[in-house]
Amino acid sequence: EIVGEFDVFISQQMPNQLYLLQYPLRPSWRPYDLEQLKTIRMKKPLHKMEMDFRINTKGENYNKEWKDKAEGKDDTFTLESTRMQPKTKYAIGVLNADGFHLTSLPYVLQMRPDM
Repeated sequence: EIVGEFDVFISQQMPNQLYLLQYPLRPSWRPYDLEQLKTIRMKKPLHKMEMDFRINTKGENYNKEWKDKAEGKDDTFTLESTRMQPKTKYAIGVLNADGFHLTSLPYVLQMRPDM
Protein backbone atom coordinates (compact mmCIF):
# COMPACT_ATOMS: atom_id res chain seq x y z
CA GLU A 1 0.00 0.00 0.00
CA ILE A 2 1.43 3.37 -1.03
CA VAL A 3 0.89 5.96 1.70
CA GLY A 4 2.39 8.95 -0.12
CA GLU A 5 4.59 10.19 -2.93
CA PHE A 6 7.28 12.83 -2.60
CA ASP A 7 9.58 14.74 -4.90
CA VAL A 8 13.24 13.83 -4.32
CA PHE A 9 15.98 16.49 -4.30
CA ILE A 10 19.70 15.66 -4.36
CA SER A 11 21.58 18.44 -2.59
CA GLN A 12 25.27 19.23 -3.03
CA GLN A 13 25.26 22.28 -0.73
CA MET A 14 26.78 20.58 2.34
CA PRO A 15 28.76 17.50 1.21
CA ASN A 16 32.01 18.60 2.85
CA GLN A 17 30.34 19.49 6.15
CA LEU A 18 28.64 16.19 7.04
CA TYR A 19 30.26 13.26 8.82
CA LEU A 20 29.11 9.80 9.77
CA LEU A 21 30.40 9.08 13.28
CA GLN A 22 30.94 5.48 14.34
CA TYR A 23 31.85 4.19 17.81
CA PRO A 24 33.24 0.69 17.12
CA LEU A 25 34.42 0.03 20.68
CA ARG A 26 31.16 1.06 22.34
CA PRO A 27 28.26 -1.42 22.59
CA SER A 28 25.07 -0.19 20.93
CA TRP A 29 23.12 -0.78 24.17
CA ARG A 30 25.45 1.63 26.03
CA PRO A 31 25.69 4.88 24.01
CA TYR A 32 27.71 7.87 25.15
CA ASP A 33 25.67 10.38 27.14
CA LEU A 34 25.64 13.45 24.90
CA GLU A 35 24.51 15.56 27.86
CA GLN A 36 28.03 14.96 29.24
CA LEU A 37 29.66 16.29 26.04
CA LYS A 38 31.88 19.18 27.07
CA THR A 39 33.73 20.29 23.90
CA ILE A 40 34.34 19.29 20.30
CA ARG A 41 37.48 20.22 18.39
CA MET A 42 37.55 19.91 14.60
CA LYS A 43 40.52 20.12 12.25
CA LYS A 44 38.61 20.47 9.00
CA PRO A 45 41.48 20.21 6.50
CA LEU A 46 42.53 16.91 8.11
CA HIS A 47 38.98 15.72 8.85
CA LYS A 48 40.00 15.06 12.48
CA MET A 49 37.68 15.43 15.45
CA GLU A 50 38.11 15.23 19.21
CA MET A 51 35.23 15.09 21.68
CA ASP A 52 35.65 15.72 25.42
CA PHE A 53 33.10 14.18 27.77
CA ARG A 54 32.62 14.79 31.49
CA ILE A 55 33.01 11.65 33.62
CA ASN A 56 30.06 10.92 35.88
CA THR A 57 31.87 11.06 39.24
CA LYS A 58 28.64 10.35 41.12
CA GLY A 59 27.92 7.09 39.27
CA GLU A 60 28.23 3.69 40.93
CA ASN A 61 31.00 2.68 38.50
CA TYR A 62 33.27 5.64 39.24
CA ASN A 63 36.52 4.64 40.95
CA LYS A 64 37.38 7.36 43.48
CA GLU A 65 40.80 5.78 44.05
CA TRP A 66 41.68 6.42 40.40
CA LYS A 67 41.24 10.16 40.95
CA ASP A 68 43.77 10.04 43.79
CA LYS A 69 46.33 8.23 41.59
CA ALA A 70 45.81 10.33 38.45
CA GLU A 71 47.51 13.56 39.43
CA GLY A 72 46.67 16.50 37.23
CA LYS A 73 43.83 14.67 35.47
CA ASP A 74 40.45 16.30 35.42
CA ASP A 75 37.20 14.36 35.28
CA THR A 76 37.00 14.15 31.48
CA PHE A 77 37.86 11.67 28.76
CA THR A 78 38.50 12.28 25.07
CA LEU A 79 37.39 10.46 21.97
CA GLU A 80 39.62 10.92 18.94
CA SER A 81 38.69 10.21 15.34
CA THR A 82 40.27 8.03 12.71
CA ARG A 83 39.12 8.68 9.17
CA MET A 84 37.90 5.55 7.40
CA GLN A 85 37.40 4.94 3.71
CA PRO A 86 33.70 4.21 3.26
CA LYS A 87 33.02 0.72 1.91
CA THR A 88 29.74 1.95 0.46
CA LYS A 89 27.97 5.24 -0.22
CA TYR A 90 26.05 6.89 2.62
CA ALA A 91 23.44 9.62 2.49
CA ILE A 92 21.31 11.53 4.96
CA GLY A 93 17.76 12.54 4.17
CA VAL A 94 15.18 14.99 5.42
CA LEU A 95 11.50 14.67 4.63
CA ASN A 96 9.47 17.86 4.81
CA ALA A 97 6.40 19.37 3.14
CA ASP A 98 8.07 20.05 -0.23
CA GLY A 99 9.80 16.67 -0.62
CA PHE A 100 12.64 14.36 0.37
CA HIS A 101 16.08 16.04 0.40
CA LEU A 102 19.17 13.79 0.16
CA THR A 103 22.80 14.76 0.76
CA SER A 104 25.77 12.43 0.50
CA LEU A 105 27.92 11.65 3.55
CA PRO A 106 31.45 11.44 2.13
CA TYR A 107 33.34 11.16 5.43
CA VAL A 108 33.28 8.35 7.98
CA LEU A 109 35.02 8.98 11.30
CA GLN A 110 35.50 6.24 13.88
CA MET A 111 35.68 7.63 17.40
CA ARG A 112 37.91 5.85 19.93
CA PRO A 113 39.21 6.77 23.40
CA ASP A 114 42.42 8.79 23.29
CA MET A 115 44.96 6.91 25.36
